[in-house]
Amino acid sequence: MSPSESKPPLIRINRYLARCGLNSRRGCEQLIRERRITINDQLVTDFATLVRPDDIVRCDGKIIQPANYIYILLNKPRGYITTRHDQFNRRNVLQLLPKNIKVNPVGRLDADSTGVLLLTNDGELHYRLTHPRFRVKRLYRVTLAEPLLILKLSVWLPGWKFYLVK
Repeated sequence: MSPSESKPPLIRINRYLARCGLNSRRGCEQLIRERRITINDQLVTDFATLVRPDDIVRCDGKIIQPANYIYILLNKPRGYITTRHDQFNRRNVLQLLPKNIKVNPVGRLDADSTGVLLLTNDGELHYRLTHPRFRVKRLYRVTLAEPLLILKLSVWLPGWKFYLVK
């Protein structure tokens, strides 16, 4: 192999399965424990197993391949919640999309809020944007129906920074 050629990327089996949309990485480890995963007709029992681009991976005998990533910026209308499932049968943002598109909202906007919302099937991006460990800063612009004293805000939300925009 010449120096300009690179080796094909190898990916851990749980990450590969998660990219295929089977489950979260931890959920995919459960599939391995249940002996439901094979690579090139060999049973996978080791979580550290690496998948090559030319490998044939199966779950319950069916070939699986990573899904193409989808990124949607949605201007969320008022009256929709940003959750996949709701015990009260309220309208959710996923009902605004074609039924064959499988994505998850990144973050939350209340039912009464409007604004830009990212939806994706890219689990790694979703994790990096939402997990507190990565400290992704967020900026919210809020319009109130009536004036609110900054003193009240500091009592309700200690540690938050507020900027007055006119």
